Amino acid sequence: MDTFTEYKTIISSLGTERTAGYLAFPLPNPIDVEILKIIDSYIGANDYSRNLLRQEFLRQRQGDALLAFSERMAILAVRENNPQRIFEGLIAHVIEDIRWDYRENLLILVLLYHSAVKIGVDPVALFEKAAGFATPKTVQFLHEYILKGEKDIMKMGGYSEVMRPDGFWYERNW
Repeated sequence: MDTFTEYKTIISSLGTERTAGYLAFPLPNPIDVEILKIIDSYIGANDYSRNLLRQEFLRQRQGDALLAFSERMAILAVRENNPQRIFEGLIAHVIEDIRWDYRENLLILVLLYHSAVKIGVDPVALFEKAAGFATPKTVQFLHEYILKGEKDIMKMGGYSEVMRPDGFWYERNW
């Protein structure tokens, strides 16, 4: 099986019963590993292959899985003190390409930004790095968020930081 066919299979599996409730699954999870495999491939791909991956997520309507993954990476970044997780979460937005409801993206971008600040890395540098892999529309969206977007997790998304038995988590308050 070629790599793209493998990725199509992974993307298709994101819409099955095995992923119902994915956002709340323990961290890390095998689904995270599958999406990370696609993200790593996306980062290393040429523009044509990146476009194919973006289109496949759109065709299969799996953008919400990417956004859930991104939220999970914001949490994992804090748990691991790992800026790479923030970058991976941002690349999920780049692949999703702000195609559904941009307000959903904003709710999670604030978590990624907050996590970067929390672990002591420059969020703007991470956003700029991710923008290097984005379509012009998503580059503009990321830049506008950095310049004008709300950065407070309570004001923007109604999230709070909590410590659960398994570690740090962002809890939704709505």
